[in-house]
Amino acid sequence: MNDRTLVLACTAFLLAACSSSAPPPPASDRGTPAAPVASPVASPADRAQTTPAVATPAAPVPTGVIGSEGIAAFDALDPAQIAALAKRRVFWGHQSVGANVLEGARALGFDFAEVSRGSDYARVAWGEAGVEENGDPERKIASFGAYLEDQGIGRRVEAAGFKFCWIDFEEDTDVADLLGDYEEKMGELARSHPRVRFLHVTPPLTTDEPEKNLVRWRYGREMIRRFANRGVVLDLASVISTGADGRACESRRARRLCPAWSSDNGHLNDEGSRRAAKAFLYAFFRLLS
Repeated sequence: MNDRTLVLACTAFLLAACSSSAPPPPASDRGTPAAPVASPVASPADRAQTTPAVATPAAPVPTGVIGSEGIAAFDALDPAQIAALAKRRVFWGHQSVGANVLEGARALGFDFAEVSRGSDYARVAWGEAGVEENGDPERKIASFGAYLEDQGIGRRVEAAGFKFCWIDFEEDTDVADLLGDYEEKMGELARSHPRVRFLHVTPPLTTDEPEKNLVRWRYGREMIRRFANRGVVLDLASVISTGADGRACESRRARRLCPAWSSDNGHLNDEGSRRAAKAFLYAFFRLLS
């Protein structure tokens, strides 16, 4: 075999080898495509694990200050609004001036009942209790907290609040320190009871004692500054120191309890109680709206 013959033989062999491996048919000739693999159907439990939870945003808390204008605002509520308010669950901690406010509220049809624990709300809507003790505001802060946390009231109510009394303030009371302790406790309660709305209340005044009234008034103004943009503040001091003509009652440049609303140096008469109660009830109406 010469060289030419050898080359031709090799070429023929290579062509035969290539033709034995047929090219893949076009897509249309490949037959029926394989059925797609179905994704497994997730069970409700699986979906709960794989679907990101969408948090329901908390309803915005009403804000603002309710002063003597709350009296007319309460009078403007219609009977249906008042009836609905009376069915809400509320806790109010107080001492003697707070009891005056309750007397006015009862005269307006709000049936406050004394409570000591959360289970009492199976029979009442508006509950009240004394916070101990007069002359010791730090203990009052702790007492209010104990009712909500230790006695379970915070798990049963929609709104709660308490007030200091005029007797809790002296000329040398450290307003910033006391309000700081109050703010700290209320912050703790708000975090542990996020469904409860808290009413903040400025302390009442007396008919005289201008130096002490200045301290009480200053505490109330600072409370408003800190809380009015994140909750409702009942400016009780303003309510009871504003006359029927809208003018401020003052003694030596200090706001004071108007004699027209007082039964003695520091407590409310029937008319004073009714006026304070209307602003008080409207503050809760605003808070729970």
